[in-house]
Amino acid sequence: MRFNAQGRKTNDWKGRRTTVKREMKNGEPIVTRGQVAQYFGISKNALRNYEEMDLVIPQIGENSYRYYQEGNVSTVSAIRMYRNMGFQLPDVKALLECDDNDGLDRMLREHQRALLEQQEEILHEMAQTCAMLERIKRATV
Repeated sequence: MRFNAQGRKTNDWKGRRTTVKREMKNGEPIVTRGQVAQYFGISKNALRNYEEMDLVIPQIGENSYRYYQEGNVSTVSAIRMYRNMGFQLPDVKALLECDDNDGLDRMLREHQRALLEQQEEILHEMAQTCAMLERIKRATV
């Protein structure tokens, strides 16, 4: 957690970004893999997985460090959003590569249907558990 000039906690990316001393040739601020991992609360290994799947493609410095520009950070943010929605990485890749709204709409609706099916299964299991608890309660009285 970072603190701003007023001493308040902040998750503001721009506040963190301005502390980075390195800049790419085009002047765009960059951050290291570790800084991105810390900001999103994920491991560096997760970012390596994203790189291996070509979800993000950071710049590689002379020191072999990976440097992320703003576009990479936005992509990591989208990946985290989709992962939090329950998508697996191969599906996230398909979502990120989708060029049209119809395809994106179709993928999201398929995911929604799958979640509704899971919800129905969970509700059924909850009903069975409640019935079992009721039987146990009656048997012990």
